[in-house]
Amino acid sequence: MTPPRPGPSRREMLAGLAALADPLDRAHAHDRLQAGSLAWEVDLGWPRLPWGMELGWGAGVAADSSGRTYLLHRGRPAVLVFTRDGRCVARWGDEWAEGGHSLRIHRDVSGESLLITDNLRGQAARLDLHGRVLFRLGRVADGPCSRHFPLDQPTDAAIAPGGEVLVAEGYGGSVVHLFSPEGRHLRTLGTPGIGPGQFDCPHGISLEGSPESPLLCVADRGNGRVQWLDLRGRPLGQTPVRMPCGFARHAGLLFVADLDGHVAALGPDRSVVARLGQGHGLEAPVFRAPHAVAADPAGGLLVVEWTRPARLLRLRRVPRSPADFFALP
Repeated sequence: MTPPRPGPSRREMLAGLAALADPLDRAHAHDRLQAGSLAWEVDLGWPRLPWGMELGWGAGVAADSSGRTYLLHRGRPAVLVFTRDGRCVARWGDEWAEGGHSLRIHRDVSGESLLITDNLRGQAARLDLHGRVLFRLGRVADGPCSRHFPLDQPTDAAIAPGGEVLVAEGYGGSVVHLFSPEGRHLRTLGTPGIGPGQFDCPHGISLEGSPESPLLCVADRGNGRVQWLDLRGRPLGQTPVRMPCGFARHAGLLFVADLDGHVAALGPDRSVVARLGQGHGLEAPVFRAPHAVAADPAGGLLVVEWTRPARLLRLRRVPRSPADFFALP
């Protein structure tokens, strides 16, 4: 745990001011966001919260293959599950209400599961889609389904094709740890700093490349860039992005939630090809403080913002031109 800061960070001030406005006062049905031949519109009225439900800070979002959306926020219960049409059909996860930070879907031969991090309790866990803990790693006792390691404020986790687990200490050590599938610590990737392969708040991570040669993609937020490394920690390139937080891949593009009011789209050459909702903080026309992004099976994008109450937007895929209509999934 790091000592308290004397004042709020830029992230906290930006998000706190943004939260003063009505959650959807800047989103309109005609807002069209484009990246290359792809286009989306804000799906107004989605999702529909349970009556009387109040959301805390928005943290993470994920979508499974059936089209259900999982929202992680800092409130009780911490995870809300929505259908395609926006109905809330499940609520669970009180233990993640204080420090839940990231949520993602993981797919392998055994099916789908969820990965979650808790930066306050120093934990990363794998859950089934109903919230039951399958394995827990971090500041916990060793057990049949848990492995102790002194994680320092983890902000994201991912699983490599070989089953290795990666955990980013975004708010703590500013490194990424690699563990065996059983939770044994293998190595630490990176060090705090500004050089290639170094990090200043590695806030989000993702696995790219092929199963034979996976690459680690890091949202190196404090350094204003996205970095690529191999799993031995060798730097393999970087792209400037203002305040990157997390990733989603769809249609050959890598989408990056940027806390500075937009979602960046990176092309195959890793350059920024579009900034959805282009803006700067409170001036952003659609987004204020995107903290996480996910792609759903219909080609839509889901964006949760670090605001209180949490702000969850679904960007519905639409044709950009008549020719694009036939390319829709």
